[in-house]
Amino acid sequence: MLVSDQGESAIVWHIDDDVAVRPETVHAAGSALDRADAVLVTFEVPVPTIGETIIAGRRSGARIFVAPAPLLANPADAGSLPWDQVDVLVPNENEARALLADSGDMPADHLASALSRELAVPTVAVTLGAAGCVLHTAGVSGHYPAHQAVAVDTTGAGDAFTATLAACLTAGTSGPEAVDAAQSAAIWSVQRAGGYAAMPVWDSH
Repeated sequence: MLVSDQGESAIVWHIDDDVAVRPETVHAAGSALDRADAVLVTFEVPVPTIGETIIAGRRSGARIFVAPAPLLANPADAGSLPWDQVDVLVPNENEARALLADSGDMPADHLASALSRELAVPTVAVTLGAAGCVLHTAGVSGHYPAHQAVAVDTTGAGDAFTATLAACLTAGTSGPEAVDAAQSAAIWSVQRAGGYAAMPVWDSH
């Protein structure tokens, strides 16, 4: 992990094939999926595993969230995924453009609605870093400015945002309130060094 003086981060990573999560791993976790209210899938596993996790989660009745990070080595592989079974898609701007067949010079504010239309995903939240977030749901898009803070380390900001958004929406929070909570979580994380160590923790008591 590399972090600049301005807090911007870059991650170099590699997962060997012999320890990669496979579809059979997902099958073995069936009992856990059956108890889940929501399943959050990232692109850190092979494409067949992504697809199988979406299908298995939907079969179990869970709400399906997809965070398409990191970018696939072959972006065209995303076309094979069962997007019609995804409830909420949460990409950043680069990931959103990679998923669209032709984003061209499309304004960032239009990416969420374009993805919802092209992939038939009902709710799409595109994070735009310091420019905030655009949430498209129920056929309507809204832009939410970012909360202001001095970034120490942006590692994990997207993870904090997505996990909080997923938790809030699954709990029945409205879209705007869920985005506000997710932005607060992201701001909390960027003001602290590290990834996991900077994640916000809520006391359930």
